[in-house]
Amino acid sequence: MARTRSGGPRTIAGKTRSSLNAIRHGLAARQHRQTAPPDAVDCLAQAMCGGKEDAELLAAARATAETAFVLHAIRQQKLIVIERLKDATAIALRKGDNSLDLGKAPS
Repeated sequence: MARTRSGGPRTIAGKTRSSLNAIRHGLAARQHRQTAPPDAVDCLAQAMCGGKEDAELLAAARATAETAFVLHAIRQQKLIVIERLKDATAIALRKGDNSLDLGKAPS
């Protein structure tokens, strides 16, 4: 008897749970789809430099500004997860995690 490969989740709950893989694994990705707006990074970097025209200082300020935008995105994702945890009807973020159905934190 030939073995067939899985075609992925078949139920609506399974499909919804698998669609959350991007949230679950997205922060571990090396490159993100949504990057910080270059104009906003430059504006923040200029503000950090305080009007000085030092190229080395500006490069460091740009790196710091980009990091600030990444941290902001991480905080936003944390808030999304916290809001999901408040919703007792939300689907678990990992396999076997029934804590969201019960409305309590995993033990």
